[in-house]
Amino acid sequence: MKEYIYLRKDKAIKGIAEVLGTSQEAIPNYDEYYEGNAVEYYSDNIPAWITYDIDLNTIREATIQELYDRGKYILQENQYLKNGIVKEIPLMPDGLIKGKFNFETDKWEDVATLEDRILNCENLILQKINELKLYQDSGFEGSLKVQNLKQEIEDLKQKYLDLNHELALQIENKVKELI
Repeated sequence: MKEYIYLRKDKAIKGIAEVLGTSQEAIPNYDEYYEGNAVEYYSDNIPAWITYDIDLNTIREATIQELYDRGKYILQENQYLKNGIVKEIPLMPDGLIKGKFNFETDKWEDVATLEDRILNCENLILQKINELKLYQDSGFEGSLKVQNLKQEIEDLKQKYLDLNHELALQIENKVKELI
């Protein structure tokens, strides 16, 4: 059942709900009645966490953002707060070499440098060579898997050469700028 709830204004401003009194009917001049330190709130209950609304001289339930700002709400490791809404950081998609989550766009970005991409390519080549050796040593030399691995290694070698060529061009351009 709704009733008029009168709270201490100085405490309400701090987000604390300290009840001065309740009434079925509104108390005329409640501010004078409570010596200038009261906020009137009409409801059937008081929110667990409140925020004082200075414009309306009343309280309302605190938002997640306000609770976070007050240190009353702690985000989990995979969460972030945007526009007052708790969001979860999705898992980093496959294929990113050096992923960074962009909180403005809510998307993962690959921030790998050219050197990072070259190193990643080297590691992938070595990984595929080791996998190929394992299949060959196990007697699967003519299998489709071995053929596919050989093709993947060739593709990675070409990518590696292209990346190194791109790096060489960048270095050459920097040298030209300095000379």
